[in-house]
Amino acid sequence: MENSILNNKWQRPINILYYVILFGVFNYHFVTSTMLFGEYFRDYYPQMVTFYDTSYKILLALSVFTIIFLFKGVKSKLFPIAILVTALLYNHFRDAQSMRSFSTFMMLVICSKGKSYKVMGGIFLISGWSWMVSSAIACKLGKVPDVVFGNRHSLGSIYMTDLACHFLTLTMVTCIIRKGKLKLWEYGIAVMLLAVNILLMKAKVGFLCQFILVAGTFYYQYLIPKSQISYGTKNIYKKVCTYSILILMPLMLILTYTYSSDPNIFYNKYGFLDTIRSRLMLGKRAFDEFPITMWGTYVPEKGNGGNTTGVVTDYFFLDVSYIRLLFKDGIVILSLMTVIFLKIQKILSERKDYYLLFVVFVFIIDCSIEHHIIEMGYDVLLYLAFSDLSSCGKVVATAKDSAWKKWLKWRPRFGQEQL
Repeated sequence: MENSILNNKWQRPINILYYVILFGVFNYHFVTSTMLFGEYFRDYYPQMVTFYDTSYKILLALSVFTIIFLFKGVKSKLFPIAILVTALLYNHFRDAQSMRSFSTFMMLVICSKGKSYKVMGGIFLISGWSWMVSSAIACKLGKVPDVVFGNRHSLGSIYMTDLACHFLTLTMVTCIIRKGKLKLWEYGIAVMLLAVNILLMKAKVGFLCQFILVAGTFYYQYLIPKSQISYGTKNIYKKVCTYSILILMPLMLILTYTYSSDPNIFYNKYGFLDTIRSRLMLGKRAFDEFPITMWGTYVPEKGNGGNTTGVVTDYFFLDVSYIRLLFKDGIVILSLMTVIFLKIQKILSERKDYYLLFVVFVFIIDCSIEHHIIEMGYDVLLYLAFSDLSSCGKVVATAKDSAWKKWLKWRPRFGQEQL
């Protein structure tokens, strides 16, 4: 029954439908991270509500279909069922808005079962770079205002820390598709992004995570094959990366809850830790002023992301992903995201895919300071829980192939992914 379902004529249109919805939802959330259209996309306009409602209904049907037919065995179905049930309960208890972005995100993750991450990565890369380049051009032409914070300008109409996170996101996608075997020109682009960050935007957290990712990829690609690594070192690396979510998430919760202005504490001693210090201070304010509930509570925030005039004097924003999840989304969603990332890390560890494990580890570090863990425009790693990675890391064409043959080998094979 299962094979007949997977191999029949419906597989191709179902896969294409999924990629179309993914394209639409990802692009919408990427646009809302920019000021390209002012405040238009920050409100729930009827057209977007209709699109989201339609996508939600289709994805709900696809999720049920995927769980029944694509997950083999009762045991393998339990995890996606738990994700779907939690997302629907979140809708019931917390979603007072018309657009159910969290549940849509979770259903996109479930429905990625058997879908090619290479095709998905292509959607992320083409969409992301198109919007960032369009944003920069629109700013240079004076069509949209340049985002300013103090005396620092961003590269276009995307707030600088968000832009740095986009740089990291799209670099991670490239690294996943290439399985850590980057081309020299891709290293060149990565280094250029680092230079743009440190010279123009000065988004320290984004720069640090991007640097770790690029340096680690270079080490994996060129230095590891020539070096001897002891079993003990490998085992420590494996354990730290596999359980990093269980290390860093509680650590940030504890540091935030115990925050103090005492000048003798390490984060108050050094000026370069001002970003971490401010994150902890605002998180401590949340602990003091807001309750912790199962499904989250409303936390009024005001950040710099939508500001084009300068400094926001009454800034209050929960930048640490784990703190943000705890207060705004509740204990249940924080637990769910922890379990999903732990599952992803354990899957990669069991496959001995230590490079992708490293990529996830870098993102877990980033989420300890930034707030993008459940935002579709940034967190593209959740799809690693179910999507097919078999097409990644392969040579798609030789230098002697004609342009037409290269296209034939590269083009997305909708409906022919290995499950």
